[in-house]
Amino acid sequence: MSSELPAPVISLSGVRLWRGETMILDGIDWTIRPGEHWALIGPNGCGKTTLLKIVSGWLFPSQGRVRVLGRTFGECNMEELRKEIGWVSNALLGMIPEGLIALGAVLGGKRATLGISEDPTDAELEDVKAHLDAVGCLARWELPFGLLSQGEQMRVLIARALMRSPRLLILDEPCTGLDPVARDAFLGAVDALIRARPDMTVILVTHHLEEIIPAVGQVLAMRAGRTAASGSKKTVLTGEVLGSVFGTPFDVHRTGHRWHAHPLPAAGSIWHVV
Repeated sequence: MSSELPAPVISLSGVRLWRGETMILDGIDWTIRPGEHWALIGPNGCGKTTLLKIVSGWLFPSQGRVRVLGRTFGECNMEELRKEIGWVSNALLGMIPEGLIALGAVLGGKRATLGISEDPTDAELEDVKAHLDAVGCLARWELPFGLLSQGEQMRVLIARALMRSPRLLILDEPCTGLDPVARDAFLGAVDALIRARPDMTVILVTHHLEEIIPAVGQVLAMRAGRTAASGSKKTVLTGEVLGSVFGTPFDVHRTGHRWHAHPLPAAGSIWHVV
């Protein structure tokens, strides 16, 4: 029996990226193995989005080795690679026509369009409904996108991404703008989706530890274009690590499967209670 480990889903080694004289990413090493799901955290401007653009095949590094979904950058067809990667972001919300029904918004993921120019086939309709059901939004399939709540819209966008059966799904700050109740419902749906699709790897980008759902077990923390810490939630989500990442002391605690972090007020701060 072979003792070889399965090939990583993502393997980055010594990845660097310059823009002129500015180093955007500095020596990133990152390995994601099959069955793992990761959270990506760090302050604004630390290089998270740039790193994800590389991972998803939209950007080449200045230096280093990148291998994603079994394909090595510089040796593979990047367009074909990108078809196997879904990216869900709030930025797409304003691009979907408000009058387009949810079914049409999801169908656009199959055809890489923002509208419907032809009637869907019966097979496409079945796929759309199956993906809406997977994210708990099947009952809203006939509603115009603009009449859905923001949480429902984000679920529709995930269903849209699922239309291409991605092997890698990137959720880029998907909870931005959601109220606490809608956020918990949305995260519950995402957690259930991850568990139901063992062949799909998920990367969740967030600024809030409580959004790192139980199905996401690993964390990459970035600061100033570098890896500050990488590993299990237990080893990365600590006050010491978060303090080094965000530059301020943190109080970190855990309630059940959820983690919480709060910056500690500095002496003399208007928030400092005496």
